Amino acid sequence: MDETKILLVESDPKTARSINSIISHLGHKVVKTASDGVSALKSAIDLQPDLVLMDISIKGAMNGIDTAVQIHQSQDIPIIFLIEESDQLDLETLKQADNDGIVFKPIVEAELRCVIELALAHHKEERRIKTDQALLSTTLKSIGDAVITTDNQALITFLNPVAEKLTGWSLSEAVGKPILQIFNIINEDTQLPAKNPLKNILGKGMVVGLANHTVLISKKGKKIPIDDSGAPIMDEYGNIEGAVLVFRDITQQKKAKSALEFEKSLIDALLNYFPEYIFFKDLKSRFYRVSKSLATEVFGLNDPKEAIGKSDFDFFPEQFAEADYTTEQHIIKSGESIVDKEEKRQWVNGSVSWASSTKMPLVNNKGEIIGTFGISKNITEKKQMQEALRLSEERYRLQFEEAMDAIFVADAETGILVDCNRAATVLVGREKSEIIGQHQSILHPDDEGSKAFKQHIKQKISEIIETQIITKSGEIRDVAIKANVFDLENRKVLMGIFRDVTEQKQAEEALASERNLLKTVIDNVPDKIYAKDTEGRFIMCNKAVAKRMGKSNPKEIIGKTDFDFVEPTLAAKFHANEHDIIKSGQPLIDHEEPLDQLEGGRRWNSATKVPLRDQQGNVIGIVGIGRDITDRKLAEEQREKVILELQEALNKINTLKGLIPICACCKKIRDDKGYWNNVESYIQTHADVEFTHGICPDCMKKLYPDYHKKKDNPEKSKE
Repeated sequence: MDETKILLVESDPKTARSINSIISHLGHKVVKTASDGVSALKSAIDLQPDLVLMDISIKGAMNGIDTAVQIHQSQDIPIIFLIEESDQLDLETLKQADNDGIVFKPIVEAELRCVIELALAHHKEERRIKTDQALLSTTLKSIGDAVITTDNQALITFLNPVAEKLTGWSLSEAVGKPILQIFNIINEDTQLPAKNPLKNILGKGMVVGLANHTVLISKKGKKIPIDDSGAPIMDEYGNIEGAVLVFRDITQQKKAKSALEFEKSLIDALLNYFPEYIFFKDLKSRFYRVSKSLATEVFGLNDPKEAIGKSDFDFFPEQFAEADYTTEQHIIKSGESIVDKEEKRQWVNGSVSWASSTKMPLVNNKGEIIGTFGISKNITEKKQMQEALRLSEERYRLQFEEAMDAIFVADAETGILVDCNRAATVLVGREKSEIIGQHQSILHPDDEGSKAFKQHIKQKISEIIETQIITKSGEIRDVAIKANVFDLENRKVLMGIFRDVTEQKQAEEALASERNLLKTVIDNVPDKIYAKDTEGRFIMCNKAVAKRMGKSNPKEIIGKTDFDFVEPTLAAKFHANEHDIIKSGQPLIDHEEPLDQLEGGRRWNSATKVPLRDQQGNVIGIVGIGRDITDRKLAEEQREKVILELQEALNKINTLKGLIPICACCKKIRDDKGYWNNVESYIQTHADVEFTHGICPDCMKKLYPDYHKKKDNPEKSKE
């Protein structure tokens, strides 16, 4: 055992020597003897003794008790008081001085030895306890979890810094307060107060854990999800002296868990709903997990879990399974991936399928390869579509080349021609080699063509633009162009369809001339010419119709009906016979009809109405020509009147055809009254006639022979 270094504080030198001797005999060493409080305090600091023997009645400004208090403020040294029996003892003062033992003078060696050993042992134990407490305190303060301790009445005795931060209460604020005031917890789902965990801890001595979904409400109302455990604090006899609660903020843990669950849900969704075939395999190419599509569509399983632990050899012909196994083992050994590898497989039943596969190493969080991961998709339909597209492109190219219209394709930005068809070469009289690579301006005789090109580029909806092109020989021809912009091989191009309309325009000009001539004729003939739709609405009429309706311009008639211009009864009559023509398809030719004028009087019209048909032969209206025949009708009426009058005269003349008495000698005729009248008078009386008088040749010869001879022989008469 190491010797104990003792500081002796004694004012009486004789007593000091006696005590020093006893201490030496006990195997200890007095390192210093101080006679007053000041020197004692300095020696305690300088020498760091193991024990101080302090006479409470030392001389000087400080007595022994005051000196002990001063030493304890800076040094952790056990102090034993030396007391005379005659000293006045103040127990309260002795308690405050925190001594480690008392020895009464005169000193008895055995008693001193006992007190010294007890003081040293007690101090050693106190140091151990303080060290343990310091270690515990440091641990509790530095631990990542929050710690709260209570007494057996559930009153707070301690909070570590983490608990202070989470609860929002400082240690000084919380000590002595009820646990539920500081540790305010609720159920996350119900938002109701959670059960007091100390009830079972203090009441039954149980170690408990908080229920799931527990939330701590801090002093400022912040809600913090926590998990927690609690245990009783017991003395050496098993008595419950309090409780300790250990809890932690699991906000990040919940977020991580939520993120993990979300990632799992994503993987599950990927495997359950993704149409591609997905798999994870171990180092021996056995399935960890497979997608639902792979399990049901390829393996013929009801549940993807049925594939776990199996390999391709359980589902595919050996030649395919062996090829996949070899590939996957190479990936595992080399760490190399295979991306979008297209594979064609000819199955036993003769069918052909195509698949695009991506396989790569499956790596854990340490970077170690633990298997393979793959995605495979059935691209049979895609391949079929590609083949169909290839055939379609061939057909397009054939149609492009054989199209009757000329087709030019130019870069939309530069205007450089990149393609054309056979008809295009014929249109401009150039070979393809003379066209491709040239600027589109070579197709046009002036800037109008370039303007048309720019106009087509700007158009959102393709419109037909008419312009001119120039052939290699310099001939100018009219063309109609319809063009569209589209993407071709990562660039925008303009494809224009050119139709040669030179002959068409010439024909249109001739037709326009003929139409103008026809319009001139129609507008200037006196006949009324018009066309109507099936509802009787005018769709065309000439000036004569407009004039008949009391309008100055034919446009005022278009879209209206006869009911807008003529008397309703007459309009209804027109509508009825036109409806019959439309229904029967039979024309009405030279139909004469009276037209009563609103201002009075009547005029006559000769109407010809024929069905108007479309290109399919369907009747879509009528075309009519009306001619005013009033003058003709009046002439006819006058003629009829004359004829009637002549007929009446003839009727009267016919009465002379009966038996008329006439003189055989003088040729006089006897009338009904018995008078004789010459023939001329009789006829004038009985017929509406007048007589002119002349001489017949016979009478002239008889009555004027000389004149007759001169007339018959004019040459002789000259002689």
